[in-house]
Parts: sequence; structure tokens; C-alpha cells
Amino acid sequence: MPNKGTHIAAGAGLGALVLGIWDIIDQNQKIQRGEQAELDWGSVAVNSFIGLVIGGAFGVLPDVLEPATNFNHRRFFHSLTFAISAAGGIHQLLTRIENPMVRRLVIVAAVGYGSHLGLDAQTVQGLPLA
Repeated sequence: MPNKGTHIAAGAGLGALVLGIWDIIDQNQKIQRGEQAELDWGSVAVNSFIGLVIGGAFGVLPDVLEPATNFNHRRFFHSLTFAISAAGGIHQLLTRIENPMVRRLVIVAAVGYGSHLGLDAQTVQGLPLA
């Protein structure tokens, strides 16, 4: 069964990966347009760190909302119903956010939270429907 450390590590790793790669893609496009000479690895490191912190925080959030005090602690915030509802809400939110960095941070938060549900889904208990 995944524990707090596993959830933080998974969310943090995925968050760092997502924002780091996104920054590399952005910079590569600037290089192609002649707006930048080479990759700024410091920028990649900063973005990866931001993704690490946000992804890690949201990776453990379901257990903050529903603490693992017993074997059957998974309720609404660990459910498929919540995951599907949140995905729809996040999609609507993203269409209203103009700042690309804020959109990316919302996506990283969702990836972190989703990593928690993905890990829990692989356990014997799985995820509740509602």
C-alpha cells in the first residue's frame, strides 16, 4: 500500500517532470524563432523545482482531506466520482485562465492529485465509485 512518502515522491516527480519538460519545449520554440541562443538550464531547474513542490503537495492532498486513520479511509476525495468531476471542473477552469504559467500550475496540481489516485487504484482496496 502506498504511504505518505510514496505519494509525495510520485506527485513531486511527475510535477517536476511536467514543468521541466514544458520549459524545455518553450525555450526550444524561442530558439527556433531566434529569440534565444541556447537552453537556460537554470530556468529548467527553477520550473522543475516549482513542479516538484506543487506536485508533491497535491500528491498527498487526498490523505490530508481524508486521513488514513483506518483501513477504509478512502471516501469521496479518493473516489472515481471525484476524479471525473474534478477533471471536468479543471477543464472549465483552464478555459478561463489566460496566464499560461497559471494554467500549467493548475495542470501540475491535477497531475499530483491524480498520481495519488493512480497509486491507490492499484491496491487491493482500489478506489470507491463515490
